[in-house]
Amino acid sequence: MLTEFQRGLVIGSYLVCHSVNVTARTLKMSKATVSRWIKRYEQTNAVDRAPGSGRPRKTTVRSDRVLFRLARKNGFATSTELLSHWQNQVSRWTLARRLRERKLRQYRPCRVPLLSRNNVRARLDWAMRRCHWRRQWERVIWSDESRFLLRPVDGRKRVWRLPGERLSSSAIVPVQAHGGGSVHVWGAIWKGGRSDLIRLQGTVTSDSYCELLRDFFLSTAFPAHTVFQQDNAPAHRAWLTQLFLVSLGVQILPWPACSADLNPIEHVWDILGRRVQQRGCQNLNQLFSALKEEWEAIPQEQLDNLISSLPRRVGAVISMRGGNTRY
Repeated sequence: MLTEFQRGLVIGSYLVCHSVNVTARTLKMSKATVSRWIKRYEQTNAVDRAPGSGRPRKTTVRSDRVLFRLARKNGFATSTELLSHWQNQVSRWTLARRLRERKLRQYRPCRVPLLSRNNVRARLDWAMRRCHWRRQWERVIWSDESRFLLRPVDGRKRVWRLPGERLSSSAIVPVQAHGGGSVHVWGAIWKGGRSDLIRLQGTVTSDSYCELLRDFFLSTAFPAHTVFQQDNAPAHRAWLTQLFLVSLGVQILPWPACSADLNPIEHVWDILGRRVQQRGCQNLNQLFSALKEEWEAIPQEQLDNLISSLPRRVGAVISMRGGNTRY
């Protein structure tokens, strides 16, 4: 369907004595379309659409623009709230159709860390200092801890069901308090390798963390001049941990707070969680065994690709001026 502006272009070209072929080729339209609108103009001296046989549209173009601006300004408003501000006597289904015509739909909001001004400033400063890094990222050991629930609830799951089957046994997901228990693990990855997946017991203190690092650094061979990355957990920032790493001669990568999007191992946890969720573990020991098996089964090429994304991640932080990124 041609817009009013496009119809005007067709008639304007016709009035300056252009042929149907020339007009269609210039405006990239079919000759039949151009010929039809020229014929209508000759018959009615207008280019308005012929009255349709369906139900008349209950909103105008102007009111639709008002609705679009309202929805853009109040992104988290419900349909009922938008209707009360729009002041048009239509259903919420009509409201949704008008917004869909402008490609505006409701989506689940993306959950991101809450960043203060100091966080944003620190992230941007960190990225600017390393925007020229390329091969340097291959010398970084990326470490992190994660907790996996025995029976997690994945909010991304959907179920096909008929109306009235909301509580059917085939359409429900039983939820257990605290996820049925959890397994707390620590791991590290680097270009061309990974650590063993280590199970953590109880609260991680500086003493237990130093013992973990001692076993890790003394039993693992790394490339020369490696840099160790860790986040700002209390056990990581403790003075005992800092002195211990210095005594081992380990160079630490400074880390800005609330920056999980800069750590590629966060994506590994997501991959691991999806793999283990398909295993159907019945207890915590089975869960940890499955985690170890799947951790070792992740292709090294996939881990290397995640590490290779660091220049893009740094660029994304700079583009967002230190704000949250899609990573």
